Amino acid sequence: MSEPQLPSSMRLLLAGYNLLWPVATPFLLASPRVRPGLSRRLMHSYRSRPADVWIQAASTGEAALAAEIVRSWPAHQSLSFVVSTNTVQGMDVLKSVQPQGHSSLVRAYCPLDRRKSVRNFISAFKPKLLVLLETELWPIMLQTCKWEGIPVLLLNARLTARSLARYLLLPDLWPPLAPDTVLAVSEKEAERYSILFSREKIGTMPNIKFDRCSSQRPIAYVHNPLSDYIKAQSLFVVFGSIRREEEEMLVPVIREVLQEHPRSILGIFPRHLHRLQTWKQHLRNLGAPVLLRSELREQVSQGSIILWDTFGELEYAYALARTAFVGGSLAPLGGQNFLEPLSQGVVPIIGPHWTTFNWVGRDIISQGLVTEVHDQPGLLQALLEAMRSNPDRESVHEQFQKYVRSRQGGTETAIRTLRGHLFSRPS
Repeated sequence: MSEPQLPSSMRLLLAGYNLLWPVATPFLLASPRVRPGLSRRLMHSYRSRPADVWIQAASTGEAALAAEIVRSWPAHQSLSFVVSTNTVQGMDVLKSVQPQGHSSLVRAYCPLDRRKSVRNFISAFKPKLLVLLETELWPIMLQTCKWEGIPVLLLNARLTARSLARYLLLPDLWPPLAPDTVLAVSEKEAERYSILFSREKIGTMPNIKFDRCSSQRPIAYVHNPLSDYIKAQSLFVVFGSIRREEEEMLVPVIREVLQEHPRSILGIFPRHLHRLQTWKQHLRNLGAPVLLRSELREQVSQGSIILWDTFGELEYAYALARTAFVGGSLAPLGGQNFLEPLSQGVVPIIGPHWTTFNWVGRDIISQGLVTEVHDQPGLLQALLEAMRSNPDRESVHEQFQKYVRSRQGGTETAIRTLRGHLFSRPS
């Protein structure tokens, strides 16, 4: 057990931070995102279930990475995992995860970052190793692991310039709490972690998210349930995962597309279905029939707009689209999943705001796999140009898979790193 050598000012700061949790709890209970799992996170006792590895996965995205590691752990080498998460959404991802062979998995809500909660969690599970994913820097969790002699790995590590600036408000706190190993997903992010932890060498690894990219072929027209409504080779344009902040920007674009191509069919997919009534108002004066997806019973006439009011069909729509705009990107919202249309052989059009998916890398744009625009006129021009072409889906899909394959291997790197820490340590 070795106490991290924190300056006295930082020790006092952590003591105050620890005491603030009871005060903060009522405010956390007011958060719809945090509240559902908070009662479990407030637990002070846990049933004793020793685990070799504790993986902390903040929410949905990190839970998917943890799932990839657990599922890919070698079947011949039994290991016990406890994977914790902060949210109900993260827990939903973990429910379907089953390790191979005789390995085992316990799912748990992560304790709040206060001494009593973290110590009780560690006392119950007795992990030999803690794995943090992406950007998980909880000071008391890190401090407690130092005290308990538990190595900490930060894998698939990401750190934006903005987050680094926030962490550097307390520059003396982080170096003594630094994880034993940090593997970042890019050289730029490795450099940021080097600044934060005052280390010269912090490694890199392929992003595990590339291992999760589907390699299945584009959905054939005859196997697509939407083929009952949209004829083959239709000039079908998809506006996918559109956010509220983009609606008024897109209405003039939709009007121009219909004027230039009156025989086209447009599919509008609001990101949130409670926006349907607003979309009906937006589309009312465009002079085109507006049909609800749930009411379709026959093939759609050219020059129509389909407003999607059902879940789970966006991928099928991309598989039929001549072109597609992926929302959350024309306004500064971080972007939505533009890899979905690519997996269907469609080169997507996105706006300039796609920080949520910047792990994919800008090479995907320079290689012509994604079209990035900066404003409404650019979006309209890109849509019209794409509608005039008819690219080979198989060729686009194969180029995308080649891009992905060259960047895979993150899960293998993570497992190799875990094994190195677990099985090279003296017993």
